[in-house]
Amino acid sequence: METIELMNKIEALEKKIAGLEKQIPENTMSIVVAKGNYDNALIALVFAVTAANFGIKVNMFFTFWGINVLKKKGMISKKPFLKRILGLLQPKSMNSLPLSTLNLCGVGPMLLKHLMHKDRVTDLPGMLDLAREAGVKLYGCELTTKLMGLTSVDLIDGAQVYGVTSFLAEASKGKMLLQI
Repeated sequence: METIELMNKIEALEKKIAGLEKQIPENTMSIVVAKGNYDNALIALVFAVTAANFGIKVNMFFTFWGINVLKKKGMISKKPFLKRILGLLQPKSMNSLPLSTLNLCGVGPMLLKHLMHKDRVTDLPGMLDLAREAGVKLYGCELTTKLMGLTSVDLIDGAQVYGVTSFLAEASKGKMLLQI
């Protein structure tokens, strides 16, 4: 009788352990990039590349002004008039993003890029390349792309349009969620 009882307890414990293992968060970092500034995008990508190099799975979600980081240069898809106007008022690509402070009518970004080049610090396009090479997933917000008249054709290679619900489902499985 004791052996059967012991076997039942072991089986119950194994089921509990299996249930607990399913609750362990994945080694994943999700980053929301909502600001379209050069320095904020660079910070987000530095975190993403560093985490990916530590073996952490990284998902980046670019929404509202942050979507400008993923835009290809120039207008690709046809847009209705008001969305074309909105596009004309925004940076054309990641290379023309302003700084969050000390933008100084465009002088700030030029100075920062010059200093980065001089000190051999990877710039934003280079950091984005490193992120793709490291396997970082790049998602453009579906709502934002719709609002701004963008399609997947307008986004850089490797980026895909992704809904908020899908991103949150993915992010909820992980250990870390950052908003930059």
